[in-house]
Amino acid sequence: LLPLQSVHDTDIELNGPLINLGDHNDILNIEAADDSIRINIQTNDESCTWGFEKGYVNNGLPKFSLPLLHGENSWVKELKNNFQFISAERWGPRDNVPVIQSHRKGWLGKNGEHLIDYLYSLINEATASEINLPENDPRIHAEASSSTIISSIEAWLGEISPGVAFDINVYKEAHIGWGMFNYGGDSKKYRAGNIGFGISYSLSIIAAIIGAKKGDVLLIENPEAHIHPRGQSKLGQLIACAAEAGIQLLVETHSEHII
Repeated sequence: LLPLQSVHDTDIELNGPLINLGDHNDILNIEAADDSIRINIQTNDESCTWGFEKGYVNNGLPKFSLPLLHGENSWVKELKNNFQFISAERWGPRDNVPVIQSHRKGWLGKNGEHLIDYLYSLINEATASEINLPENDPRIHAEASSSTIISSIEAWLGEISPGVAFDINVYKEAHIGWGMFNYGGDSKKYRAGNIGFGISYSLSIIAAIIGAKKGDVLLIENPEAHIHPRGQSKLGQLIACAAEAGIQLLVETHSEHII
């Protein structure tokens, strides 16, 4: 996350829109023999190392970033357009949310704050090539009404709360969006706060997984939160399907059902 949130071509910033770690003293292990540190990332083609040498903390240099010591990080620019990060602090039920255009198309935000706008765009504004999953994609749910991303999102959400469907609305002039839910085709709609908390909490994760393209990278924290064991197992199944579809997932979980 550090390289992905940094605006500079070389240094990485310890604090930004994705993660906040403090300063050098905060990231230095309390049992470290000295105050040097290394962060290394290796891809198939490149290797990058950031960090500082012994005595760097006290020499007056900036304390909130790490300089590039070795390698090139050109891969970071490409990855910035092909990843999602859904944090453990993602949004739960909201009566409405601000609809503010994200910095790139399809970005859900680390808290899922752009989810409503993303779903609305898929339903009302996306082109035919953008709304469908590839043929025979393992993420297509067996009970999905079509091969569209929205259909499979709704069907997988039904594994968390059977029979659930959503209705997404955006009032563009006021930059406000909201979602309503119903069950079994019933005409009665429910506010997000009046149904299970886990539905809203898992929707951004399901949308991120199904909306990802082959080669994308997803970082997901605690997908099991507020979800019953069966739902957790189904999320684990969806994660496995995404990996089979060529998506790389980094998942932090405490759930034996997902593992």
